[in-house]
Amino acid sequence: MECPYCRGELKPGAVISLRDPIYWCPKGESAGWFTTKRGLERRGGFRLTRGYGKAEAWYCRACNRLIVFDAK
Repeated sequence: MECPYCRGELKPGAVISLRDPIYWCPKGESAGWFTTKRGLERRGGFRLTRGYGKAEAWYCRACNRLIVFDAK
């Protein structure tokens, strides 16, 4: 697969969590200690995984970018 930023080669892989869900939050926001799905969405964020698990990701060594796909 080709990197959409630099046209380098993307390597397939995954972002993995062995214990907790993986979250994404906008810059300046926090997931908090006991974050619910609804609370996270109010902050503009979302969960990549429901619990422990993995989310599909592609890494480009040329421009050092990681592209992660929602695991829902």
